[in-house]
Amino acid sequence: MPRSRRSNKEEFNKRIEQVAILLSRFVSRQQILRFISEKTDWGVTERMVDKYIAAARDKLRGAVDKDLLRGQINKNLEILYRKNVDIEDYKEARSVLETIAKLYGIAAPQKNEATVKVEQPLFGADYQNE
Repeated sequence: MPRSRRSNKEEFNKRIEQVAILLSRFVSRQQILRFISEKTDWGVTERMVDKYIAAARDKLRGAVDKDLLRGQINKNLEILYRKNVDIEDYKEARSVLETIAKLYGIAAPQKNEATVKVEQPLFGADYQNE
């Protein structure tokens, strides 16, 4: 990526906004780098893109609406479920449904077993003689 003049505060914030949108769509770092080099005239280095990504992540952490994020995750899981059913990968489709159930807190409770070893009687010797 060729070097260019420094961006002003307004441009910097617009760039962070664009990167934040990409991150919210679960776009990878490599895809963000490719997008910036091919589709923008920013002319920035990889290091600067990493700074944009870090700033965008900070912004998203502070502004994330949990219901909106849950909806986005659910939408992606639904797409994944449909694709697995289409290719007849029912084991993975079931796994996706279990993930959705956990996301909404409606999964069946897990059975937990424990073994307890008692080395001393629970009650004193007087109690056992009665």
